Amino acid sequence: RQLATQGDARGQRQLAHLYATGQGVPKDDEQAAHWYQRAAEQGDAAAQLSLGVRHAHGRGVPRDLERAIYWVRKSAE
Repeated sequence: RQLATQGDARGQRQLAHLYATGQGVPKDDEQAAHWYQRAAEQGDAAAQLSLGVRHAHGRGVPRDLERAIYWVRKSAE
C-alpha cells in the first residue's frame, strides 16, 4: 500500500490485484479498478490489460466497450 500511495505503478497494480482477489484486504472491485487505473495511466501494460477487461465486464467501473478496447490496445502497444 505504501508504494502504491507514493505513486509506484507496480505497487499500484499489485494492490489492485489484492483488492480484485480479496487477498489480505476485503474484495472490492471499485478499489481494484481505482488502483489499476492509476497504474495504467503510468504505462503499466498489465494494469492496462486488467483495466480493459474490467471495463469490458463492468467490474468496479461502468461497462464501456470503447474504454475496454482503448486499454487493451494500449497494453498491446
